[in-house]
Amino acid sequence: MGSSTFPPGYVELKDGDSNILVLEECRERLEGIEIGDIVALRRRASGAPLRGRSSHFAIELGGGGRAVVKESRHGGMRAWILPDVYFGAGRFHREIQVTREAERRGIWVAPIIASVTRSAGMGFCRHHFLVSQQEGAKDLRQALPSLSGMPAHRRRELVRAVAVGIRSLHDAGICHADLNLGNILIRGAESSSIEIGFIDLDTSRLAGEPSFAKRIRNLLRLYRSLVKSRSLDGVVSRTDLYRFTAAYTQGDRGGARLAWRAFRRRLPVLLLHKLLWGLGIR
Repeated sequence: MGSSTFPPGYVELKDGDSNILVLEECRERLEGIEIGDIVALRRRASGAPLRGRSSHFAIELGGGGRAVVKESRHGGMRAWILPDVYFGAGRFHREIQVTREAERRGIWVAPIIASVTRSAGMGFCRHHFLVSQQEGAKDLRQALPSLSGMPAHRRRELVRAVAVGIRSLHDAGICHADLNLGNILIRGAESSSIEIGFIDLDTSRLAGEPSFAKRIRNLLRLYRSLVKSRSLDGVVSRTDLYRFTAAYTQGDRGGARLAWRAFRRRLPVLLLHKLLWGLGIR
């Protein structure tokens, strides 16, 4: 793996059959931690297990602060066959590149502190990231239940902040390949200065400003995540969705109508998908 395959600011280490990329500015904070050994990292886990497709947990870093250890796992049908095995490490290096570039373009992201690729033989590998845990942040799935008890003006501010945050990501030339409630960070939901950020930019691509059609497709991924979430049934109202589309399209009524129609057309399919998901049929 040459130095050109990852962004400036990372150093490459070797640990047996593992290739490790470490953010240079965090290297001292990782000293004494066996970051290449997932079993040793699990022994260092502190606090309750975290939400996520894979087995996510947090560890303490030297000098203060915490990192989330995220074991990479497939979703969908592939999860039944090879849940945690990948061919090559290209997608993980791309995630580092996209995350760094998103940060450079003014998007709040959780910095990747380290990337560990462990050989599984014949060109296959297993992988885990260490990602900086963002103080005071929740993912959107955790934050949305509080909508029900919010004053009306706070509710409007939260919905608008999420829409504007996603619009900023798109305007920066990034369509999140897995835009869902768990991959959107929110901080300050109870205050007047709400921040929106993003995690898990794997398989996302940097490009020019996306077309309106591509933006809508990306928003539909988020809508699918909302419809599938049984814990949020009835929490997000039709009015909230109207406000979201209006804020995202920045007052463009034609664009807001097109987005709203896309949501309505997609709803029957998503409800069927939710039913099948609940029955264990993916």
